[in-house]
Amino acid sequence: MFLLSKARQFLRLTPQFKGFLAFRILDKETIGGSCYLLPSSIHADKERRCVVSGMTVSFTGLLFPLYHDLYIMANLMCRVYVQSANGIPETWAHEIWAQVEARSSKASKWKWTTPLPLEVGKGEAVVKVYQRRAKHGVLRRLRHGRAAREWRGYQVFQTMGVPTIRCLFFAEERCFGLLEKGILATVRAPNPNVAESFLRDQDPALLEATADELGLIHHLGLAHGDPRMSNFLATPPNPLALDLSSWRRLNRHSQTTDLTRLLGSITALTQSDKALPHLIECYQAEGLMLPIPAKKLLEYAVHYASVKQRP
Repeated sequence: MFLLSKARQFLRLTPQFKGFLAFRILDKETIGGSCYLLPSSIHADKERRCVVSGMTVSFTGLLFPLYHDLYIMANLMCRVYVQSANGIPETWAHEIWAQVEARSSKASKWKWTTPLPLEVGKGEAVVKVYQRRAKHGVLRRLRHGRAAREWRGYQVFQTMGVPTIRCLFFAEERCFGLLEKGILATVRAPNPNVAESFLRDQDPALLEATADELGLIHHLGLAHGDPRMSNFLATPPNPLALDLSSWRRLNRHSQTTDLTRLLGSITALTQSDKALPHLIECYQAEGLMLPIPAKKLLEYAVHYASVKQRP
C-alpha cells in the first residue's frame, strides 16, 4: 500500500512535479529544434499544462528520461538518443555508436580510444560504454544512466568554474523506455592520473593539490562522488576531475563520502595514513568545516583503504 500511494503521488502532475515529461514542442524555432531538459526547468501551471523555460508545451505522458528529436536510430521497440557539444558533427557520433554495436562485450563498463574528427582537431577521444547490469531492475533502468549523469556532471562543473576535460557527446539506448546501454566520449588528455604520477615521482605536493582541488569543488557546493586519485588528472597547476558519473550537490553525506574516498585512496596509494591530518588541513584551506570529527573521518578512510585496496 505504501508503494502504491507513493506511485500515485509521483504520477500526479502538480506544481512541484520533479519528473521528466514527454511533450510536444509548440515553438520549435524558439527552442532551436532539439533540447535536453532537467527537472528544475519543468513545472506545471494551474491549467495542468507544462511550462518549460518560459514556454508552454502540451502534456502527453511520462517518459524517463526526457529527450525530444534527439534519437539517431529507432525501431518499434528501441531508440538511441544522443546529445553532443557544440561543433561535434552528428555523423561522427553515429559512427561511434556503430562501433559500439560491433564491439560486443559482456562487461558492464569498458572503453577504448579513437581519433577525433577533423572538425574538432588533432588528438584522440576516449569512448566509455556503460551497459546495464543484470541486477538493475525496472525502476533503476527508468532513471538516467551513468553516461547521462556524467555528461551532466561535466556541464555543471564547467559552468561553476571547475576545470575538467572536454566532453564531446553522450548517447543512450532505451527499449520501451528502459535503459539498455549508454556511451560517453571525452577528449583524451596526455597527462597521467594522480595515482600514476605519484607512483612515478613520489611528489607529496601532488596529493596536497588534489586535496585542495576537492576543497574548491566542495566550496562551490558540488561533490565529486568518487574522488579517488585515479579520478584526477595530474595537470598543473591544479588536477582535473574525471569520471563524474557519481557527482551530486554537496550535503553532509556527500561531503563525508568524498572525504572518505579521497583520504582512503591516498592511504592505499602511500601505504600509510601519516599524511592524512596535513591533507585535511589542505582541504580546509577554502574555509570548509568537516562534516564529522576528524578522528572519525580518519577511521573511515583507513577502513575504506583496507576494503578497496586501490587508489
